[in-house]
Amino acid sequence: MGHEFMVGETPIRPTKTVTTEILKQWEGKTVRIEGVWNPGEKRKPAEEDQPLSSPIFPDESDVIVGSGIEAAKIEDVGEE
Repeated sequence: MGHEFMVGETPIRPTKTVTTEILKQWEGKTVRIEGVWNPGEKRKPAEEDQPLSSPIFPDESDVIVGSGIEAAKIEDVGEE
């Protein structure tokens, strides 16, 4: 889907508060993320933007780019 970080099926976006480096430290652990949802932006897929492994979109479809939770806080929830 093009997201660097996911919690379950929810994309997570690094921020100044919870940086990429901090998120990498939590990979593979059960965490809770708090933050505001960023709906991303809608745009038409350009042929040069699509790597071979991405799905092929019909000409009239839109793609949402950059959506996800803007991480403001991350905490360990262990085995809840």
